[in-house]
Amino acid sequence: MEYTSEFDSTNGICTVHVTGEFHRPVDSDKLKRFAVDFSVEHGCFLFLIDLTQAEVTGGTTATFDAANPQGAIADGLRKIKTAFVRRELTEDDLFYENVAVNRGFQLRALDTVEKATEWLMENANSSTWQPNVAYSVTRARFTSILIETLYTHKVKWHSGNQKISYIQ
Repeated sequence: MEYTSEFDSTNGICTVHVTGEFHRPVDSDKLKRFAVDFSVEHGCFLFLIDLTQAEVTGGTTATFDAANPQGAIADGLRKIKTAFVRRELTEDDLFYENVAVNRGFQLRALDTVEKATEWLMENANSSTWQPNVAYSVTRARFTSILIETLYTHKVKWHSGNQKISYIQ
């Protein structure tokens, strides 16, 4: 498997173009790690995985394993919305979607980039859409919020023991 990625900051979508042989679950795991890392680094919560130029291999068991990540990767993936595109959807693709959705992931399997983009953008520009997390911000924004909070509430941050104390 080879892949390239591009980030469209206008609509907030990171598109990953995959070519070559794509082996489930191994290559799925590589893309999941990429998506979580990219999301944390760039504050991107919308991913379009374009598999139209890839040959996907793996049966039902491999598909189940690919759709069922665990641990920190799973926690990161629950914060993003992902659409993957195949030229023709297979039963395994639909099974993948079903397993992932049943485990709390925002994922769709679609057959065109246009449909995927449309689904990703649903509610994305709405003030009511939020990533699937309680509170999600970039590191820079978090730092800004923390500094403002410390200043406003006259508190001091003790980095050694990571506690906040009120200034008298």
